[in-house]
Amino acid sequence: MILFNSDIVSLNRDTAFEFVEDGNSRTFMLDLVTGLVLSVNDMTLLIVKILSAADEISFGNLVKNLSADLGENFFAIKDINDLLINLYAYDFILIKRASSKTILLINPNYPFINRFSNPTPPLGLLLLGTQLSNHGYNVEIIDMPAINASESDIISILSEYEPDYIGISLIFSMCHDIVINLTELIKNKYCNKVPIILGGNHATFMAKELMVCKSIDVIVKYQGVHTFLYLINSLVENGYKKDVLTQYDNLLFRVGDEIIDTGTKNTMYDINSIPLFDWNLIKPNNYMKDDRWILYTSIGCTNACHYCSTSQFNGAGRVNSMSVETMINHIKNIKLYALDQDKIQISFVDDAFTFSYERTEKFCLELIEQNINIIWGCSSRVDHLDEKLVRLMYKAGCKAIFFGVESCNDKVLKKANKKTSNESAQSIVKICKDVGIITTVAFILGLPGEDMTVVDLITNYINHVEPKNVNLSILKIYPGTRYWNNPERYGLKVLNRTLNTIETFEPMTETSELNRNQLLQAYIKIKAMSQKTE
Repeated sequence: MILFNSDIVSLNRDTAFEFVEDGNSRTFMLDLVTGLVLSVNDMTLLIVKILSAADEISFGNLVKNLSADLGENFFAIKDINDLLINLYAYDFILIKRASSKTILLINPNYPFINRFSNPTPPLGLLLLGTQLSNHGYNVEIIDMPAINASESDIISILSEYEPDYIGISLIFSMCHDIVINLTELIKNKYCNKVPIILGGNHATFMAKELMVCKSIDVIVKYQGVHTFLYLINSLVENGYKKDVLTQYDNLLFRVGDEIIDTGTKNTMYDINSIPLFDWNLIKPNNYMKDDRWILYTSIGCTNACHYCSTSQFNGAGRVNSMSVETMINHIKNIKLYALDQDKIQISFVDDAFTFSYERTEKFCLELIEQNINIIWGCSSRVDHLDEKLVRLMYKAGCKAIFFGVESCNDKVLKKANKKTSNESAQSIVKICKDVGIITTVAFILGLPGEDMTVVDLITNYINHVEPKNVNLSILKIYPGTRYWNNPERYGLKVLNRTLNTIETFEPMTETSELNRNQLLQAYIKIKAMSQKTE
């Protein structure tokens, strides 16, 4: 969050705290209710003194008061901004934005939510929210899985925030029906007064089908980092006008019964230019400590597997990556929000974090040189690593790596355009295990060309390599992929295209080598064997 001069700052008088010295010339802020202890400096003491003398004060006037006491060359405004945000994170102060426009960003629930692991922060919404907040908007992010909110809960949330615009993330196909129901619920409350905007992978590839639902006003296609901000600015300045919205690329929007498609252009952006995340927007304490801090440091993948929709969304075969310097800055930013944790754990959620050997090596060396003591994990292709790099990663704090092995049959891998081999998948996982890194390997049953020998192939792999965790799934065809768009070309017979059950174990396809019943039999056999070895 970047504070503007007109933003209002005040002490949170509902919080009982006092300053306590430890006898060694150090002063701490003690929350008398929760017991939270926060180390403070002279600047903090002066700020609290100024705030104590007034019910509330604008950020601009607070800076002026500090300048009068300390001299304008004694501090940087950014340091004051960061200090206030930290106090805000621990409820010691209140901040009221001056903007009159509020944007509510919603991450929807998942069907079968109990099947999934603990929720992690919605980074896409966090980025959009940070950008909007930095441009002076009031932003609230509602992560429904994290707060266990139902669709009916959203109505009371809407009443509390009274948003001017609503954005809903629709990344996962399994959320298709949930999001449609949510938009209809919201429209019924607001009677078309609040524009509803969708974005994400599934919203992009199913945009025309979704726009049949009249409760959806706009869909932002592909990467919406710039488009969404431009759209909100335009709606605020010009209103919902056809001749204005048609000037922006990558939109589908509704005007009466007409659906306008503004086309699709390159959506890649400079990932090094994105702002440092305002983690307070998603309230980190809503998440388990091990799942709280996640980052992506690159967008896209060097490959374009036929079953993967993410590669199609990000530009097949292209990678847009942060520099090591930017990566380090984002990690340091997280540490500012994690003052209650001695050692933080970060999951890098890039499609292929190790796509560049040189970048990965440089990153690890920088962590070691700067003594940035974190525990971290990532995903990697099996052909991106060697023993030297694995050992360096472990030394730099990497304790877990996820590998999408997918198949132990090289011919099947070639048909899926995976461009890896069973040999490399065995050797690198064994190296990781020997070094001490926890490995998770994933397999997909039912890929074109696979038959019942898959049971023995995967069983032998697991027995030989002994990965810590095995994720076994049945092939799903996702909108936007080659398998969805042209299944017959790849020898896939579609059994159903039911989206709300897409993450279940009900097969969507079968092949001449593996029919539906054989797929389920193979799954049961491998699953039973892998559980015995755990």
